[in-house]
Amino acid sequence: MSETANRRIIVIDDNVAIHDDFRKILCGDARADAELDALEAQLFSAPRRADERPSYELEFATQGQEGLERIRAAASAGRPFALAFIDGRMPPGWDGIETASRIWEEFRDLQIVICTAYTDHSWSEVANRLGNTDKLLILKKPFENVEVRQLAACMTQKWTLSRQAQQRVDELEGMVRERTQALEAQSTGLQRALDQLQQAQAQLLHADKMASIGQLAAGVAHEINNPIGFIASNLTSLGEYVDDLKRVLSAFEELSAECRAAGGAAGGTLANVERVRGEVDLDFIVGDVSNLVEESIEGARRVKQIVADLRDFSHVDTPDVTTEDLNALIDRTLTVATNEIKYRANVVREYGELPAIQCYGGKLGQVVLNLVVNAAQAIAEQGTITIRTGAAGGEVWFEVQDTGCGIPPENLPRIFEPFFTTKDVGRGTGLGLHVTYAIVQAHGGRIDVRSRVGEGTCFRITLPTTLDAEKLESTHVAGR
Repeated sequence: MSETANRRIIVIDDNVAIHDDFRKILCGDARADAELDALEAQLFSAPRRADERPSYELEFATQGQEGLERIRAAASAGRPFALAFIDGRMPPGWDGIETASRIWEEFRDLQIVICTAYTDHSWSEVANRLGNTDKLLILKKPFENVEVRQLAACMTQKWTLSRQAQQRVDELEGMVRERTQALEAQSTGLQRALDQLQQAQAQLLHADKMASIGQLAAGVAHEINNPIGFIASNLTSLGEYVDDLKRVLSAFEELSAECRAAGGAAGGTLANVERVRGEVDLDFIVGDVSNLVEESIEGARRVKQIVADLRDFSHVDTPDVTTEDLNALIDRTLTVATNEIKYRANVVREYGELPAIQCYGGKLGQVVLNLVVNAAQAIAEQGTITIRTGAAGGEVWFEVQDTGCGIPPENLPRIFEPFFTTKDVGRGTGLGLHVTYAIVQAHGGRIDVRSRVGEGTCFRITLPTTLDAEKLESTHVAGR
């Protein structure tokens, strides 16, 4: 049934005779109307006029409960009623007001006319029970036929227009939803583009920073390497000279013994030599000079190792995949970070046996450096940084655990965001952990964090032993 021509009406009245009255008024007597039209045409020689009255489809019920069931059934069948004429009194069941109230609980758009011959309820009482609505009219009995026809025509048309308006509203709401979804999709795309731009900016800043550090480290390593080379060489020669001096002193001891035995002038000279020997504490010098040379040589060796590690660290931007011993890589990085750590924490190494891994060694060293420096900065006075390594299931892992201040739970979800930092101004850019996360992800690994405020934080990095070929390009990009 088209909504533009819904003239379905239900009459709810306990008096069956009223049903016939509504049928005659709204549907008419088709045979009598045809005879009258034919007679009029004969008498006045006029063409038979077409029926101008709208046709209605009526159904009837004798009680409110029955009427509600018929309305439900019609709605389920897709043939809803547009108008209900309801009697004001229908003992012993619901009265007209109660029936209208029950119907509107489920079918709010149904137009209702209450027909009554009594003044049981004032309009204010009706309004209080049913609310002020334009879907309700009162028809006093006895009613005129024309009143019923006018009400039926107006109220059914009103139902149709209301349905059409609601349909248009639904269409507009649908258009608004579609437009809103489109705007949300655009907003999501813009946010994604913004996130990518921020990540690219962070990576560029990091690349510039690491390029500068690499150049500085390479220059410092080169400058230090030259003097430390001849210092080490000179200390080696000095050690050989000391050995020769010890041989001379040994011969002097033999000569002293012979002079002491000879006596005379030689004995006096020997006494003078013994006095000078006591004044300069020659025995202490002979014993200590070897220690000094050995310690100096060891110091030069350590400086040389630091220079070598610094030179390795200066190649963090190399795009080449290398095969690395993770334990050795961590040790090299700790050497570079010694100055940052030594005044704050003791480093405990708990290394496991690891297979060699394929990785970008310089970038992975930067991951270790970021985590170790963060751990040191999280310790207020003196604490411990524990570094553990291990292997399982074709993967290697390492942990950096500190006894620092810990990370508040509300900050944990944000620690890998670019530019997010809780450090004081000048102590961090908020890029370290973001770059760390990007490098680990590019290697096909994962990073897990556990932390407790006041007790410390532990970062665990898990990496595959071999790089996936598809990851190589993304790893290269992550470093740029």
